Amino acid sequence: MSKAHTTHEAYDRLTDLLEHQPNLSVRSSTSVLQQAYSTPIPIAYLASALADITPETTVYEPTAGNGALLIAAKPEKVIANEINSDRFTELATRGYFKLTQEDAAIYQPQETVDRIICNPPFGSVLDENYRTRRFQIYDSWTTQVDQVIAFKALEVMKEDGRAVLILGGKKGSDTEWCSDRYNTRESRGFYHLLYNRYNVTQHFSVWGDLYRKQGAAFPIDIVVIEGQGRSQRMLPAAEVPIIYESFVQLKELLPNESIRQLSQTLVASREAIAFRRQSPSRNRVFDREAVQIADSTAAGLDNSTLDAGVPQHSGGNADATAQTSASPIPLSGSPSPEWGQRGGRDNSAERLATGLGRNANPLQRSLQPIADAQQRQLSRNSAQQDSSRLSTIARDSSGNPSGRMAPRSDPLTVQASAPALNMDANLSPQSIQNTDDQPKQVPYVSKSKGQTTGTLIPANMASAAQAALEQFEQTYGSIDEYLADRLGYASVAELHQYFSAEQVDASALAIGNIERGSGFITGDQTGVGKGRICASILRYARQQGKEAIFVTQKKTLYADMMRDVSDIGMYNFNPFITDTNAEIPLPNGQELTTGGAAQQERAMREMIGSRSTGMFYNAVFTTYNQLQTVGQKEPLRREFLRAIASNAILILDEAHEAGGTKNERKPSMAFPDRAEFVRELVDSASGVFYSSATYA
Repeated sequence: MSKAHTTHEAYDRLTDLLEHQPNLSVRSSTSVLQQAYSTPIPIAYLASALADITPETTVYEPTAGNGALLIAAKPEKVIANEINSDRFTELATRGYFKLTQEDAAIYQPQETVDRIICNPPFGSVLDENYRTRRFQIYDSWTTQVDQVIAFKALEVMKEDGRAVLILGGKKGSDTEWCSDRYNTRESRGFYHLLYNRYNVTQHFSVWGDLYRKQGAAFPIDIVVIEGQGRSQRMLPAAEVPIIYESFVQLKELLPNESIRQLSQTLVASREAIAFRRQSPSRNRVFDREAVQIADSTAAGLDNSTLDAGVPQHSGGNADATAQTSASPIPLSGSPSPEWGQRGGRDNSAERLATGLGRNANPLQRSLQPIADAQQRQLSRNSAQQDSSRLSTIARDSSGNPSGRMAPRSDPLTVQASAPALNMDANLSPQSIQNTDDQPKQVPYVSKSKGQTTGTLIPANMASAAQAALEQFEQTYGSIDEYLADRLGYASVAELHQYFSAEQVDASALAIGNIERGSGFITGDQTGVGKGRICASILRYARQQGKEAIFVTQKKTLYADMMRDVSDIGMYNFNPFITDTNAEIPLPNGQELTTGGAAQQERAMREMIGSRSTGMFYNAVFTTYNQLQTVGQKEPLRREFLRAIASNAILILDEAHEAGGTKNERKPSMAFPDRAEFVRELVDSASGVFYSSATYA
């Protein structure tokens, strides 16, 4: 960077540096849980330039991470906040005027500043009852923590100040589709407030592929604000932000000017002020510290309708509501510095390396409080706060830390709907490094308000599941109300009489996928209630006026399905069974019987003619064996199933039984084998649902 003479040259060098960086695709279980992706340094440099950060401007960064966004700021002019203990310790070497370790969704510094720059976590967090937290913003509310942190930070911006916000974007490139995503309740409400209170002059999107090197592929929105007052721009739902798909395109946004001297941001200072939070230690239950990644929706998911989802960088500690007062830790024995004063040696090379994210686990956009809680839980020896390190600093007559920033006025009130997490400041080395002991499973956190059964979920799937659920509610609203409507129940209370919270979530997600033309797999272990979920799809098909084809491993399992159908309130359910001369005992003491071959053939031919099971039957029950050829010929059953498949929802119970590979030696004129015929039905069916505890 020292050899760059213009901003474009510096940007090119940073882009080249990023290109030579290895892909951060191999990640620990902790980083997977945190959805941790570091901001690409060219984007950080661009954001700093758009914010017009100079050595003369005062800056606040509420989720500072590794400090990359502060690359152009003068350390003596910086107030930085970072909740992660590792990064906080590293940032303490930079010489910032003030460094705090607080929940950015709650905390505000007591000074106003010229510039705000931040890349807060995307998504939502859970309260102590496993419910998505709602934060009040003015006369509205949101579950998106990046929106909360952005507004909280903007409250300390001077009236003529400037800000750059990096927020969760919207996937896709279709203008109409993107417009719909910006028009969801939380996105529309957030941007309406933002555009009416602040002068938004630029709003553009950055293609998710530019995050590939960081192990992610999620788009971001960059919003540039120039002072307070209503923006002249139309809301993003009406004027969809331009999408920049390459670093070359982004470079066009950067004025080609003589380069300013890079800040001393990364110089270690002996006189900087660092504030660590103090909170009483208490035992935690690891499985209750859950994370949701909403719109953010989480990397790798189709977040087409989500607002800003799966928590990601620093600011997610949710229990600092009552912890905002903190004792300072002077970094030396020197008196506290006046604004604009700084001491210490100039470690320029080390500063730049650190600013570019030298830390082996840069956790940009991760929801740190949860990770900290889990790391402490996994530590064999709980870290204790070293009270000997705490002392006081000089304060002015108002009781505030000495400095030259103007006091802020009219603060924004952000309220959490539930108590936040109470976090310790320090982590032991064992708790940081000992990831092998992390549990393989964690409690599943349902979106439904129904009764939970205490189901566990693999730890590396928990955040993705929460992201999918959060995205679902962003699209359809309450998951309980959605499923009650789709299954034809009179109320949510009636729905909860038949389904557990876990079953509601799975059924709703499955039906949502079916309505979008996609399939759905439930791989729950025995006892969770896959049969009940299959029954819900049978009921859904009936409510939608569609046929239902239920395929299972053996005919004795018909009785189990009849029990599940009855248990969800579908009485007098009468399936057509393709087996002949079947006599299947039912749990209620009755029998499920079928006629002989001639009778069954006559019934199937009638339904083939009408391409429907008619008014008498509610579904078709068959087995995988029934789908096989007989004597190297296709049975009538296949013709029958083909006739009704286009208007049917296919329910493949024990779906692993439908597997098979293509037989290259099979004669070209031979009929499809069982696996091929199932794939044929899948292709022609109106919807497909798979159920198998051994699907993989």
